[in-house]
Amino acid sequence: MQPRASRYDALIVGGGHNGLVASFYLARAGLKVLVVEQRDRVGGLVAPIEFFPGFRGAMTNTPSALEPLVAADMRLEDFGLTYERPDPTMVFPLPDGDALLAWRDRGKVRDEIARIAPDDVDAYFDVLAFFDDFAQTIGVSVREAPPTLAEVTAKLNTPELEHAFNQIFFGSIEDLLSQRISSPHLLALLSSLAMSAGNVAPSTPGSPLGLLRRPLSSVGAGQIAQDPRRAPLRGSTGLPRGGMGSIVEAMERSIRELGVEIITGTRVDRIVTDGDAVRGIVTTEGVEIDASLVLSNLHPRTTLLDLVDEAAIPGTVRDQLGATSTAGGAYKLILAMDGIPTHRSATSKDDAVRRASCQFRYSPTVGYLEDAYQDFAAGRVSARPKMLGLVPSISDDSLAPAGRHIMTVSVWFAPYELAEGAWGQPMKDRFDEICLDTIEEFMPDIRDVVTDRVSFSPLDLENEYGLVGGNQQHGDMTPLGFFARPTPSLRKYRTPVRGLYLCGSGAWPGGTVTGLPGHNSAHAVLSDIAGPRADDPETVPS
Repeated sequence: MQPRASRYDALIVGGGHNGLVASFYLARAGLKVLVVEQRDRVGGLVAPIEFFPGFRGAMTNTPSALEPLVAADMRLEDFGLTYERPDPTMVFPLPDGDALLAWRDRGKVRDEIARIAPDDVDAYFDVLAFFDDFAQTIGVSVREAPPTLAEVTAKLNTPELEHAFNQIFFGSIEDLLSQRISSPHLLALLSSLAMSAGNVAPSTPGSPLGLLRRPLSSVGAGQIAQDPRRAPLRGSTGLPRGGMGSIVEAMERSIRELGVEIITGTRVDRIVTDGDAVRGIVTTEGVEIDASLVLSNLHPRTTLLDLVDEAAIPGTVRDQLGATSTAGGAYKLILAMDGIPTHRSATSKDDAVRRASCQFRYSPTVGYLEDAYQDFAAGRVSARPKMLGLVPSISDDSLAPAGRHIMTVSVWFAPYELAEGAWGQPMKDRFDEICLDTIEEFMPDIRDVVTDRVSFSPLDLENEYGLVGGNQQHGDMTPLGFFARPTPSLRKYRTPVRGLYLCGSGAWPGGTVTGLPGHNSAHAVLSDIAGPRADDPETVPS
């Protein structure tokens, strides 16, 4: 596609959901904005896909982290976004064939925990309160640029706070939980939730940080209906009617109403600079598009090491960015089914449908999680992988043909670099069978209902979606790279090139479908347009 003009106020490189969010705030402020996307539709990992004829979904499973402020500002419900809200929201299968259910009602959650771990009911909620209280104390808002580590540690003014900081940032989730909880089932559940933020094991230093992400997002957020950040089992806002793609479809309607122009099927060859300032972009077709503002939704490495002239980026910045960890283990398995698989823990036919209609999280023991990670660290696909899956077509029959269903499964861990072999169809077939064997442990009839399958390796995700190294978070989400995403010198969205900003998941506060990197980056741009603050030299790129 060709743009309607040769010059814009701002260009968004990459039409993933963060890019769409950034374009909204810039256009709302009166800027003339163009979004340039290399795929045939915007949305990135949230874009709708027809995996098989009549079976629709997306690479992402749920919108539980979507920032309510962004959804409200963009008026996504006015543009067609509605939710189905299954209850329970999650099933966590246990080694003995039982399962823990997550309900939306706090009292039901207490009863469920009391059923499987009667001695740990209060301890479970005390763990959640520990992270909530720490987040409120340090007062870090994910809706703003991140503080420096020095600014955070300056608030640790009691021995108790310093101890909490040490446990979260330097200890392991296994140690932190073992000091508070005795139930192996709750230890496995909370460890699994903590590990969702990146490629870590329960024994990895800094792994507790994963349980701080939701509490940080609630700092200064006020009271919001159906807010998953305050759910007793960190539940879901709900499932978008029409699939996850409905989110970006609503976003696209919102930004088009503001006059944002979108071109798809167009790849950016380079970001053009003039001295220390950005001048625009050139597409692979040789089309030059000028702008004094460019926001990149691409991976920071792709943006600054591949698309910008080497002379425009100081060597220290290039070295730091090149040294950041991108090793990922993302894998996606999609199953077409002619029936509803039955959880081993179901007590009746109706109960089986209820359990299948919510997301499942499978990692039944802490040792299971540790073994899965150690396989990954050794360059092997996990022999028994960690999984997060969903059959969204039960609550939304628009996602599959009548009487049929689709299951989408996010799988940890599949090393981008394998110690033996390579990512091709034979390796994917092998890992798919491992995944089905694993699902069979808690859904024994899964193979009876599966009619087709397709999977996406870390290499597939890199080639199709730009996930460098197959890392779905665009970089390290441990304390080493959390507040300083992607590097300390680039942590406030600005780059050494004046007018060039980072707005994707590689920036703070990281990956998952939040929209916050796009929100924060756009506000950094608007702040710079208004003029740098005298008390904040970091508002001016150096």
